[in-house]
Amino acid sequence: MFATAVLTATEQAGHLATDLADLRAGWDERLNRARSASGKVRGVRADSATALIVRDLPATPVLTSATVQRSHGVSHVAADRALAELVAAEILLVHERRGVRYYQAPEVLDLVTVTERRLVPRT
Repeated sequence: MFATAVLTATEQAGHLATDLADLRAGWDERLNRARSASGKVRGVRADSATALIVRDLPATPVLTSATVQRSHGVSHVAADRALAELVAAEILLVHERRGVRYYQAPEVLDLVTVTERRLVPRT
């Protein structure tokens, strides 16, 4: 029973990793399209706040400007611009609760939910 559970969890972790890699590729395409549509001719710099957020999005699918500033050591302006760019690219959704604006990567949360449901034994 334990060995079966370990094998199932390992298999699902592999599926999740593959799904996240596919999702990341899709984000890159959307981000490039959105940048092009807004008149930007260059891609995202690897050290930009936008690139740093996208890189870490699977680990932090819900964030605020303040968390971006702390996590990546960027200014308030850089964090806000990067978040706005990711909203424009339809990678993040913006929400507000009790006066606090936060951003959510729904596709990451959906993948985690699907993976979690696959792990639950069917009765």
